Amino acid sequence: HGAPSRDGKSSVLIPSDAGGNIIDENVFRLNEIYKILLQSKAKQIWVVLDSCFSGLTDQNEMIFKDIAPILPKVSDWTVQNDKRLVVLAGSGPSDFAHAIRTKGYRLFTYHLIKEMTSSKGIYKNRYSSLVDSVMNDSFRLVPSFEQKPMWIGGEFNLTPVP
Repeated sequence: HGAPSRDGKSSVLIPSDAGGNIIDENVFRLNEIYKILLQSKAKQIWVVLDSCFSGLTDQNEMIFKDIAPILPKVSDWTVQNDKRLVVLAGSGPSDFAHAIRTKGYRLFTYHLIKEMTSSKGIYKNRYSSLVDSVMNDSFRLVPSFEQKPMWIGGEFNLTPVP
């Protein structure tokens, strides 16, 4: 799950089996995760997030009852000024991340794997068709909860290594 920190300034990833104090742990803040990843000497760093950032569970309940539903800003999601980092986010900052239970995947992951298989990679110029597919399926699943994936950061493509 995704949720805002208690102060509403950071995005926090919440493991589905986490306890109530996890939201205070710095290691689960996205900006801290990005800092660790950017210490790498890798030429490209890809992060795929298939979670909502609304602070809600699949049952539309607050993850933590004492946390106000303050939504983090998109600028919090990525570390600025490093072109090596690409974040593929399954939803926008106030979207819900749906699941296709009959397929055994979250909606974004399902379409991402489908695109990677058919195109032999992930290409920036084809990403809009993946976004359209997710949004269309999202509307069919639950019309009142939009899901619009985002490509944040670098402009390079993810292609197989020969």
